[in-house]
Amino acid sequence: AARSAGAVRDALLAANEIEPTWYPARSALSEFYLMAPGMMGGSTAKAQELARAAPRPEQARVLEARALAAEKKYDAALQAFASLPAIAEPELADDARAWAVQCVLVMAGQGQAAKALPLAQKLAQEHPRHAQPTFALARVKAETGAHEDALKFYEQAAALKGADALPLAWRIGISQQELGRKDAARASFTRFVAAGKGSKNALDDA
Repeated sequence: AARSAGAVRDALLAANEIEPTWYPARSALSEFYLMAPGMMGGSTAKAQELARAAPRPEQARVLEARALAAEKKYDAALQAFASLPAIAEPELADDARAWAVQCVLVMAGQGQAAKALPLAQKLAQEHPRHAQPTFALARVKAETGAHEDALKFYEQAAALKGADALPLAWRIGISQQELGRKDAARASFTRFVAAGKGSKNALDDA
């Protein structure tokens, strides 16, 4: 990865220079700046500059919100994502949804679930066909102790697009365990382990 970083950066820069209005190139370059270490060309300042130079205001707002989340300025990122209008451009809408969900999940895991709840509800309402926003809402509910509600939303998420990529059975098991339903929790954990999908930490925990 380190050996390839320069070539990747140069290719993304070239793509953005050739067609500055093409959002996927700008988005990919922004992600590179935010994820790569400084010695490989990464820079939050560069990502912010790239966002400000976006040809359309909605692109700039989504990319700026992503940069705020990457800087762990979660309150500001939360407000930025929550204030986004409905977006028609498919690639931009996908990024906005994915990055906002990521912000909600990170905040839920850091004891800030109550703050993230309004954005989680907004995302689930605006994207009823996608599993990730409803899963994020379930996580927020679980972290605030509302495990019955969490189970309801986990079950809803299981029937939506993208559910296969989520550790639903593990999270369902955790909420069942918190509610004292040990047999049901054991069955959920067993199902999760048997599927063999998910992070090593999640599988080990299950």
